[in-house]
Amino acid sequence: MKASAIIVGALILFVLIVKLTGLGGEHGPGRHMGAGGSSPTGVMEIQALLDGDSGRPAPEGSH
Repeated sequence: MKASAIIVGALILFVLIVKLTGLGGEHGPGRHMGAGGSSPTGVMEIQALLDGDSGRPAPEGSH
């Protein structure tokens, strides 16, 4: 039981040190965006498909 408490305490201390020193870097949705804060390409492609715009020209004869 003592060993478990020591391990848990050490992990909590480690997380605190990482958070307070900033060694973990920034977290959150902005971390996964490209430079300038634009949406990743995959997200834009999915949004275009959901909006009904495949990005391809419409075939001839379609309205």
